[in-house]
Amino acid sequence: MNTTVLIVICCILLLPCAIFAIKNYFKEVDSDGEYFWLSIFVAIPIIIILSPIFLFAFLKPLWDFLYYRNRPAPLPKKTRDILKTFVSDRRNVISLAEYNKRHNTNFTLEDVYGEKYVKALKENIITEKLSVIKAFERAWQTLDASIVEPYLTHDFCHTSMWSFTDIENKKEYMDYLTGKFRAIRNGNAPVEAKIAKEGYNGIIITQKDGKEERKAILVISVKDGKAYRADLCMPGICFLTDLRKEEKE
Repeated sequence: MNTTVLIVICCILLLPCAIFAIKNYFKEVDSDGEYFWLSIFVAIPIIIILSPIFLFAFLKPLWDFLYYRNRPAPLPKKTRDILKTFVSDRRNVISLAEYNKRHNTNFTLEDVYGEKYVKALKENIITEKLSVIKAFERAWQTLDASIVEPYLTHDFCHTSMWSFTDIENKKEYMDYLTGKFRAIRNGNAPVEAKIAKEGYNGIIITQKDGKEERKAILVISVKDGKAYRADLCMPGICFLTDLRKEEKE
């Protein structure tokens, strides 16, 4: 329930209850029945105290209407926790990008929710991306493809400089990765995998075949908690980036 509405309801219920209690109290102590003016006298301070609350309750919706008439309005916290980059245009809940497109404006999340919210949101996004990248790291370390399956989009794309064709969906990639790990387990060239550096968007895969050591970089692209693309290539051809710098940009 809207906080303003709740305040109004509480005030409306509280005032008559207070007056009724006061009137009944003075009715008992005043044998002549002249309690009415006394009760009103006591009720006046209560009315004075509650008046600012009533004014706030009635004026706040008017202020919100005028202030957000030509700008996006923030969503309630519970909704915002789910729809992190969405706003209200007084009629619908839409993304901020869609709002700017419809109204030909250039508002940012900081304009709507403030700098503190945006900073926390970026940290959450980085943490979310790193959890997906760490899932790929664990999968390659344990040779267990099922670890990454929950973190893939249905249209997941995988490219490799050692392959002429790309994988363009989740099922194909899971079949490929399961077969790849099976071949590694049955072979004599163990694989090591680790995140290149904390906060970066991929892992370094090292395969040792006797005295020969081969390295590859798996660059992982993540959005909304899911990996939608991974590119496998040699070091020096593709590069890992710092997610913290990427989000600042």
